[in-house]
Amino acid sequence: MRRPVHDGSRPSRPNPRAPLAAFLSFLFPGLGQAYNGDGLIAIGLAAPVVFFVVVATALLLLASSTLFVRLLDIRFLVGLLALDGVLLAWRLVAILQAHARRGGLHPGHWTTYLTAALVVLTVAMHALPGWYAAAMIDTLGAVAQGGDGGNGDFP
Repeated sequence: MRRPVHDGSRPSRPNPRAPLAAFLSFLFPGLGQAYNGDGLIAIGLAAPVVFFVVVATALLLLASSTLFVRLLDIRFLVGLLALDGVLLAWRLVAILQAHARRGGLHPGHWTTYLTAALVVLTVAMHALPGWYAAAMIDTLGAVAQGGDGGNGDFP
């Protein structure tokens, strides 16, 4: 009796290291790639995030009170929302690339479900602050237009 030939239509066995690589990139973009041995990709994914963290830390340490007043500027908040979206996309690329490089994304594998949970968690981590920023933008816009909930008794 002949053995069936594997035609590549069924995915191979799941690699338990794939969700670990994805988790490392969840913690910090590029860590999963470094774990996978992809040094250039790791540097490429980590460098912009490191640069952003260094700049943000320097701004906070050297900040005067005017920087904190900027937090109530609608344009600044819109910029933060855009930055949050870019960082979310960057992190998702890092997570999915780290997993795919190690074991591929195959529906039905438990490793893919773990990485999918990381993706959902990552989206939630960025969506919640984004929702609060959008609510602040709406509130500041209403205040700038004279408010809409008062009866006009305030001086």
